Amino acid sequence: MKFARTLAFISVFSFLLPLSLLANDNSTKHSIKTQISQPATVAGKALVPGQYKVEWTGTGPAVNAEFKLNGKTVTTAPATVSDVVNEPNAVVMQKAADGTQTITGITGKKEALKFGTEASNGNPGAAQ
Repeated sequence: MKFARTLAFISVFSFLLPLSLLANDNSTKHSIKTQISQPATVAGKALVPGQYKVEWTGTGPAVNAEFKLNGKTVTTAPATVSDVVNEPNAVVMQKAADGTQTITGITGKKEALKFGTEASNGNPGAAQ
């Protein structure tokens, strides 16, 4: 009888273990590849034009987004994650009085990141 209980326990455990590995993990890395076509800033850090990969871990809403250029982290900025509701694959910028551009949002295919206070009159730029 003890053998049958042990066998049943092992059977259930061996069935549930693979299922637990397939469960959604909040530490999953997410990313958006985007083209920044003009000098801009995010979180006070200047970014040069180029193809960036913006990565974050977790489902949000509050995350830290890493801007990577050629595989190297250029800066990290606090962001808010949301579902894409506007134009996908865009960089939203706000022009300051001195003419500098500040990135206020980046949209990918499924998710969007907002940085700081998003301007209602932001200028979408080319992405991907």
